[in-house]
Amino acid sequence: MSLEALLNETLERDYPGQFTNHFKLFFLNNTYNKTTNADGSSSGIAGYSRTNSQFGIMFSDHTESTIAHECLHGLGLPHTFFGNNYLYKAQKTENVMDYSHLTIDKATGGANIPLDRFSTWYWQWKIINQNI
Repeated sequence: MSLEALLNETLERDYPGQFTNHFKLFFLNNTYNKTTNADGSSSGIAGYSRTNSQFGIMFSDHTESTIAHECLHGLGLPHTFFGNNYLYKAQKTENVMDYSHLTIDKATGGANIPLDRFSTWYWQWKIINQNI
């Protein structure tokens, strides 16, 4: 059984029908796939959500940006560097759906100058709110 299935089934068992039409966030007090990089920093999966889902899973390394990022996946947003009508170079924007906060370039394995992720764009808001 997958982690997401276990969490959703446990929630439904303990609170039948109570959260069926809600977006759910699960916070787990553990790390997932954590490694220590050559520069002493650590990396791993801080959170997870499927696009257009009704849940997000946060691991112990999550940040406020991770929560926003995973919730926006659940509401239908892909990453800014993959699968959009608008494509941006990965790790180069301040957008919440980018990986610009990482110190390692995911494509090359080299160093990356981290950026804070704090913005969303108009086209993204149009995806998550069809009434705009």
